[in-house]
Amino acid sequence: MPSFTFYSSKDNPHLSELVSKSTDCVVPSMFEGVRGNLKNKCSYLNWHSGHQAPVEHYQSSDGSYAFLIGDAIADTSDDYLSAEELLTMVTEQREQAEAGLIRHSGFYAWIVVLADDCIYCGSDPFGFFPIYYFQGKDSLCISTSLNALHAHPEYDASVDPVGFCRYIMENGCSSDRTLEKSGKRLQISRTIRYDLRSGKLTTTQFPYPGSLAEKRIHTLEAGIKLAAEASIKAVKRHTQRGIDSCMLSGGLDSRQLLGIAHQLGHRPVCVTTGTKHTYESINARRVARNLGLKWECSMNKTEPGQKLLDDEMYLTSLGGGFNNTPMSWAEIPSIRGSRYLTGLFFDVLMYPMDSVGIEEGFCNFSFAQNSWIHNFGVIPEILEDLLVNDTFITGFHQAIEEVRAEWEALPSDPIRRQWQTVARYRARAHHGYISWKNAFYNWPIIPAMDVPLHEAIHSIAYELMLDRKLQNETFMATSPDLAKIPLVSVSSKPRPLITTRKTRYYRKMERLERRYERLKQKCSNGNSKTNTARTHCWELARQQAIEQVDGASDIFDTEKVLKLIHASQENQQCNKRNYRQKYSDRLLAGAIYWLVNRPV
Repeated sequence: MPSFTFYSSKDNPHLSELVSKSTDCVVPSMFEGVRGNLKNKCSYLNWHSGHQAPVEHYQSSDGSYAFLIGDAIADTSDDYLSAEELLTMVTEQREQAEAGLIRHSGFYAWIVVLADDCIYCGSDPFGFFPIYYFQGKDSLCISTSLNALHAHPEYDASVDPVGFCRYIMENGCSSDRTLEKSGKRLQISRTIRYDLRSGKLTTTQFPYPGSLAEKRIHTLEAGIKLAAEASIKAVKRHTQRGIDSCMLSGGLDSRQLLGIAHQLGHRPVCVTTGTKHTYESINARRVARNLGLKWECSMNKTEPGQKLLDDEMYLTSLGGGFNNTPMSWAEIPSIRGSRYLTGLFFDVLMYPMDSVGIEEGFCNFSFAQNSWIHNFGVIPEILEDLLVNDTFITGFHQAIEEVRAEWEALPSDPIRRQWQTVARYRARAHHGYISWKNAFYNWPIIPAMDVPLHEAIHSIAYELMLDRKLQNETFMATSPDLAKIPLVSVSSKPRPLITTRKTRYYRKMERLERRYERLKQKCSNGNSKTNTARTHCWELARQQAIEQVDGASDIFDTEKVLKLIHASQENQQCNKRNYRQKYSDRLLAGAIYWLVNRPV
């Protein structure tokens, strides 16, 4: 799917050789797809994508060219951007074109090279598509993989202590830092402009989608009407090129968007990850049956654990190194090579905060830090205790201060700040990671990445959205039959939004179904316990981290690390506190594995 490497230099005649050295680390191992390249006298671009990935390129007679990967939909119309239009837009409008390009909706990235003049680059306004870059003495390198930049002779691949600490605490650094000293990550809602003649590199910051919207809707009835209209329009815009499948969880987001797509005439195959005996699968299957759609369960199909670990080393996605969710959808036949609808990111848009959070005083940094910024990475207090290297200890404290300064620079309105905190520190690392890594095999259709939708929702009074009130009411108004089927996610119990006489018996039926499916699995496999893809991958990572921990002794207190990892292995209870600790321990094991095995 979506990988490319771009090198530009005024004096280096061996650009294609530098790019060819990077080829193996921009796609998963043994990945097959479509390759191509663009070049002129001062630059060379190479891409490698899956057959399902939308890729366009256009080159003019003077050598200027444009490269576009993904679906980019204009905010003022429903038209998809083409590579030719992209080149014309930048050629004629230059810097003014950047503001227009950043308002396109969808999951995409683009590069424009204007002969021997200027280079422009950007991605979707939510920062999901990873763009790494490095500026040399007389050159610029851009890639979707941090490792690809290693080929440049001026690149310093040594570990950045601040970036390293931020990455493992935040589960993917949200600033422009990466794990390495020379590499940078393009920030959310920013573009790159590089002047080939002067060698000047400029990054321009644009407003986050919806951040400038004025509050004009203050009644629930008006809010429901606007939310319904905007959601339907977003799904219609993003499914113009069709959808083949849908990643259907037991929760609200994917169900709501699937219901809209069904009303618009789409009939995708519905796929739920996990096993058939979970409450999530049982209710997802019930939704598909209600809509007359085919439903399948992935049954935790995944690639071998070692291959997943190797791919983490090849790709170093979203900051380099590890994330809590490995690539796991490549082995699901029903979605492989398809355009799949997903509810990712919709909860971030529709659910800024619950009333309990407000009562706890969420407008302070400590609450944001514990609830979102560091909630999915290594716990800061644990990391500080494990570090023994003075440079990394200093880097740790600088990382905390950087995050605090970034958070304090967010909008002063507490709920608007909360919204951007979740989008910045959670959505890009988690949703962006899932979207990009799995898009090598299946192309994501994400209606929640719609700029007009964000502007519409942000014009609704915040109090109407607390505790998902607006989203629940909108769903019940537009899809009442689906709202009667219990909602359930990995961490919640089944509950219908609309209770009827029939739904009172759902819980008993679900228990019987769970017993039946477990019995079938036990009889067919001889074992009723099934590890998920991520569990299998992380157990292997933890085992190898234990074996290789001495390789990180210059940074960590290895005795404390081993004690912590062994304690985590013994504690298998599932509750919120243990999940928090589990995330922390997984990222710690991943960090050690990365330090010892990373390609340099």
